[in-house]
Amino acid sequence: DLLDPASLQRASDDDWRIDGCPHHGGGLAADDQGRLHLVWFTQGRVRQGLFYRHADHGRFSPPMKFGNDAAQAGHPAVLATGRSVTLAWLEFDGQTNQVWIQQSRDRGRHWGPARRLAASEGAVDYPILLARAGKPWLVWHSEREGLRSWALTP
Repeated sequence: DLLDPASLQRASDDDWRIDGCPHHGGGLAADDQGRLHLVWFTQGRVRQGLFYRHADHGRFSPPMKFGNDAAQAGHPAVLATGRSVTLAWLEFDGQTNQVWIQQSRDRGRHWGPARRLAASEGAVDYPILLARAGKPWLVWHSEREGLRSWALTP
């Protein structure tokens, strides 16, 4: 059982100490075969930036870095649909907020290139991944363009 206290394990050990609550949350998704897919933001001594890893029965893959630190990559999201895994996050180039995605077709073992999906100036919300009819979708709201959604092809 995933929530059995006897089977709990630490998913990351980045040695990040902060007097407060970071404004970047992590993300967790389970695929239909029980693999857990995790994303998180850290500014620890061990690693900094956005990271992904998966776990099978308590065995974790090595952390995979994604996103551009120079563009303030943050606010990661993850979605598992069938054998596909989709990551989404925000970046800021000094003028525009950008939504980026990266996808795997084999349950997180190999990854395609990161791609910029959209950009907007002004205030934006965090990207949200959701499944619709078993397919990945991304929803994003910006002050200028309003609410938008994209069907994502793995």
